[in-house]
Amino acid sequence: QNFDTASGESLNSSEKKLLKYIKSVEQEYDNKEIGEYNLTLKIDVKFQKVKSASGAQVKITNDPNAPAFQITEEDMLEKYPWDYKILTTRLKKRYKGFKVNQKYHNLRKKFLTDKKLCHLRSYNPANPNSDTKPFFNPNILKEFDNHYNKANKAINADN
Repeated sequence: QNFDTASGESLNSSEKKLLKYIKSVEQEYDNKEIGEYNLTLKIDVKFQKVKSASGAQVKITNDPNAPAFQITEEDMLEKYPWDYKILTTRLKKRYKGFKVNQKYHNLRKKFLTDKKLCHLRSYNPANPNSDTKPFFNPNILKEFDNHYNKANKAINADN
């Protein structure tokens, strides 16, 4: 697929209004002496998981000629918003009698290796030996549900 070209698409009324607005702003600045500055339009693209199969497929590759896709730290913090303190607070609210004990710490440490549940953010990305801080995806609650009873009693209390 050729990524330096795109096929034309019909615009809906909202898209037409946006283009009309951009054109009016451009015309406003075209009549002023602003030197060598140009108008810039910043468009953020956000990827969301949807049930439609029509989206473009993404594959991780080492091919230097492949189109680049960058995930920012903001993207990661949006997907993994909870740190240790927030996770612990959420669990205390979810399970009556929840204790911050060895059982909890063992389970939480086990989930640190699951990339769907936890992102380890480096304090210094330039240093491979830097310490990390874990951030958790809210879906981790489903995993804790397997070990604690939402009816307020612990399951497998001997663990």
